[in-house]
Amino acid sequence: MSSSPTLESLPFDVLFQIAVYLDIRDYIHLSHSSRSIFSSMKDTIIARATVKNILLCSKEGQAAWATKSGYYQAIRHRFDVDEAVATASPYSVSVLAYAADFLYHQGFLCYRVKNQIRLLDVHNTGQKELVLDLDHMNSYDIGIEYILSDVGEQTTLLRFSCGILILLFSQANSNDADLVAIDLQSRPDQARQSRLLLQEPVSSSDLIFVRHTRLYIWFGTFTAVNGRLSAWVLRGMNFKTLQRTEFSVEFLVDGELGKRVCFEIYQGHLYVVSLIDQQESSFYHWSCYSPDHENNLGNGRLWRREHREGPIHEMWADLSIQVDEEKGRPVILECRREWLDGGSENHRTYYTTPLPTPDEALAMHTKESTRPTNMVDSGEAHSQLPGKRPVRDYHAEHEISRPLDQRFDFIPAYTRHSSYHLAAATYVDLVDDPKLQVDGVRSQHRLRLRTKSRGYAPSELLALLCPDSSTSLVRAVCDERSLIYSTSAEGLPPHHHMLILINFDPMIRFPYLTSPAQTEGEYNVNPKSA
Repeated sequence: MSSSPTLESLPFDVLFQIAVYLDIRDYIHLSHSSRSIFSSMKDTIIARATVKNILLCSKEGQAAWATKSGYYQAIRHRFDVDEAVATASPYSVSVLAYAADFLYHQGFLCYRVKNQIRLLDVHNTGQKELVLDLDHMNSYDIGIEYILSDVGEQTTLLRFSCGILILLFSQANSNDADLVAIDLQSRPDQARQSRLLLQEPVSSSDLIFVRHTRLYIWFGTFTAVNGRLSAWVLRGMNFKTLQRTEFSVEFLVDGELGKRVCFEIYQGHLYVVSLIDQQESSFYHWSCYSPDHENNLGNGRLWRREHREGPIHEMWADLSIQVDEEKGRPVILECRREWLDGGSENHRTYYTTPLPTPDEALAMHTKESTRPTNMVDSGEAHSQLPGKRPVRDYHAEHEISRPLDQRFDFIPAYTRHSSYHLAAATYVDLVDDPKLQVDGVRSQHRLRLRTKSRGYAPSELLALLCPDSSTSLVRAVCDERSLIYSTSAEGLPPHHHMLILINFDPMIRFPYLTSPAQTEGEYNVNPKSA
């Protein structure tokens, strides 16, 4: 009598058809089921197809695809990163620097110390920093007359991407300011003036956003248009041809950036998403602008929710456009804390809504005029009627059936940072969880990474996470493999803060880091669902 078939007995081509449709977590778990399965899953044919299906838009997948090798290592690397995020198990926590202002984007930490701007490649564990002296730059490159001797206090870091830094120089006791774009990748043999890509007068009192690539910059201000209500005025410029475009989006009258309106660049195109509320329903209104001309490439409306679903806690609102690395397309990511069906309990939920790619937006483009002033009318053709929300498009923080006494929530006042990791499907919060001191009366501020709560941690790690007794001035930025936040600390120059890196990537290995276990012995970590 023949034995029952097993995975190990499957022909290679059948195993191939199974493996390439698994997500990263299932792929790794299946490969660990036996030695023979592990050998098959590491095969270049299976690993390459898996990278092509689900990892091609990620950093690991692109590196493996470019070198045509290391496909399984890329899958394993990304699995390790996602698992570290999902279980709140960072590979390291370290102090990178102290700064008065900072940006963190594309793996680069850009920060200001007094009158210097420094750039550090965190993802590649950079050992050297690029230093930009603001006094020297203003004297030779920009020449803004109103800049005082303390140029750093008049400088705001707005955006760093693709080697280009966007700064805002503000005039003291005035709303006059200059938006400046500096190319930090310029070669030493280039003319000094070539580093200055853009210098544009703006008002420092207006809300402003900036998005750019190596070729094109989009920036917008929320200001009054023709003496009427404020609206977003968008401006763009090609860095090479210096061709400019400018127009106002008059229907976009909401200035709550990151809550009811957001901007992002995808494949060189600017995406704009805003919320539109009607009598019974709420919609996302999206627009896609091509850098080649000022007309929008396409626009439409996507169903968001019905008002009867319950009120929304506006303090938790968060709206952004991100890239789904598995599918390689832009998505709307929104956090809502809702009193479902008008009940007494409120729940935090992240919702994702796919956006069309630029090619799909162009295909949807009709012959009618779609200039910004007519976008609301033209968007009616692409409205989405209320329908069933797919389970894959939302993630509730807690199961509805879970008892309240088993939930561990923090109010907004104690939540210093909140975000959602799409690849790991995980809430990532930085919270202040005060700890009672020995006297049992006073409490000490304690910053904690929260995806799952940890009952215990060594004092050395707590001292790194929270170097000061106050946590009121915490600002954090998170990407797919790390989180950097600023917090106050003793002994720093005025208005400067410590920059702390929480690293989830095993390949980010800064030297001279020590393990807390080396000084305090093994410690018990008691994870529990948060």
